[in-house]
Amino acid sequence: MTRKLNLGCGNNILNGYINVDCRMLPGVNIVSDLLNLPFNENSVDEVLLEHTIEHLTYSDAKRCLVEIYRVLRPGGILVLACPNFQGLSFLYSWLFGKIYRKWGGTSLATPTLYPPITGLQDYKENVHLSQWTYRLITHYIINAGFQEVFYSRKKLPKILRTIVASVLIPGIRCRLGNIFICARKGD
Repeated sequence: MTRKLNLGCGNNILNGYINVDCRMLPGVNIVSDLLNLPFNENSVDEVLLEHTIEHLTYSDAKRCLVEIYRVLRPGGILVLACPNFQGLSFLYSWLFGKIYRKWGGTSLATPTLYPPITGLQDYKENVHLSQWTYRLITHYIINAGFQEVFYSRKKLPKILRTIVASVLIPGIRCRLGNIFICARKGD
């Protein structure tokens, strides 16, 4: 049976995953911090860490990635997404975006640029304590022990994926609003 974790899930409850968060919310299966996961070594096939790592300090992010590596089986996959601090969307929002926007279906209106940088700050843990680029997160992932890192291109238009992937993707990837990255634990 495939065992998949959705770490730092918040209200993003996913079927087929063990939903883990530091708060007891509807649909959360396990309440735990990310630095001491209650799973055995080599016991998990996939870990989803979606818009979570930026809520950790850099030292805790390093510890979290090492902990994820510990629980993943050989060949297991880490799927990670977080705001891209080098993303052009930051500049675009600042220059052309709305001054205020409602985020995440809440009634909380905040300046458009701030949530990707600081978090919504609508509860204690919803604060961004670190900022990530592709290069920096890749460095942290490799230092945690992962042997293979690859980038998800599913958010790019199909024409870019198929025609100019080998030339433009590296430059474009680093300027999108979010980082989408996967890593595989070696066999």
